[in-house]
Amino acid sequence: MNQDTFANLKQFIQKEFGIKEGRIQLQSRIEEDLRITGSDAVDLIVSFGEKFKVDVSNFMAADYFEPEGMNYLLPRTIPNKKVLTINHLLKAIELGKLDEYIIISEF
Repeated sequence: MNQDTFANLKQFIQKEFGIKEGRIQLQSRIEEDLRITGSDAVDLIVSFGEKFKVDVSNFMAADYFEPEGMNYLLPRTIPNKKVLTINHLLKAIELGKLDEYIIISEF
């Protein structure tokens, strides 16, 4: 992993969503740890794609993010909800696309 890329990604998320740098780690989950969900999460993915020149056209946000206004104390409404981490976004930057294959791959 390129430390400059990681620093740029952290700065992007901090600026766009007001999240403190210390909360953004490689294994930070976008929804569960950073609390970016619903339309904000979709906005993140779109802005991320534009900023880092990543093709996000095959990313299925509904598989990863709860609908707007979900209460974190209630059971999840998406069965088998998938997890997206900062590390997944870094892999996507490296490979130029974000999709299911990139997320589940071990490279």
